[in-house]
Amino acid sequence: MSASGVTPRHLKYKLLSNGIHIFVLNKPTREAVDEFMDLLDGVTQQTAYTDPVLTLLDVRESGLPSLKYLINAIQKMVKRNRYYGTSRMSRTSILYDDIGMVTLIHTGMQMMEQVDPGNPTHSFMHLEDAVCWLLDS
Repeated sequence: MSASGVTPRHLKYKLLSNGIHIFVLNKPTREAVDEFMDLLDGVTQQTAYTDPVLTLLDVRESGLPSLKYLINAIQKMVKRNRYYGTSRMSRTSILYDDIGMVTLIHTGMQMMEQVDPGNPTHSFMHLEDAVCWLLDS
């Protein structure tokens, strides 16, 4: 069950005791991206404005979805939601296991940071590194 009370179909969601929201895509589909964005939007709205939103997107099993589609989805969410922007503290890490995806992910992260400059993004190959970076705010 997600933070919004909806059971996700295209991804797994888990809230860790340290406040990190983990989203694991089942497949790199538009449906999974849409569901991720809807759940992330709900999580953000339910988190106190003074608390950071710490997000970990795990694409190790699924592979990376279309970056163009993901960036467009982020742009739409940021434009329609007053909870985003430079004054909102949030951090996102992307967890992957294919070294060939590094350049693609870094390009996508730079684009995401242009869309929402208040949300630094970083990619990792190891869960422990991703968690440490998220908590080092």
